[in-house]
Amino acid sequence: TKEKGKSFQTKLRQLHNLLLLVQTTSEYIADMCERTKNFFQWSVPFLCWLAMILCMIAAVITYIVPLRYILLIIGVNKLTKRLRKPNHIPNYELLDFISRSPTNLQLVKFKEISVFNYEKNK
Repeated sequence: TKEKGKSFQTKLRQLHNLLLLVQTTSEYIADMCERTKNFFQWSVPFLCWLAMILCMIAAVITYIVPLRYILLIIGVNKLTKRLRKPNHIPNYELLDFISRSPTNLQLVKFKEISVFNYEKNK
């Protein structure tokens, strides 16, 4: 009976870990969706202007340099990254950029703080 009890407890613990993983993943996805929505609504103007400038620079570069050469450079960069930097930890720049945009909860907290400070200084 102890073996059955332990197996039930381990199954219950595994189920708990799985549900925790599902909750964490869904929270991360919802968080990124909120940040993307707030990014496109210009909640942080500096980030939006920076993205627009980068898009304009990319448009000028793709106008000047043929697409074949750009793809060649990107491919060589991807294939030789491990040779050039063996201890490199991969990251996704687009996700890092979007993660700097605030969530809805952070926007509400920021507005509450700024209104409180304004009334306090008045």
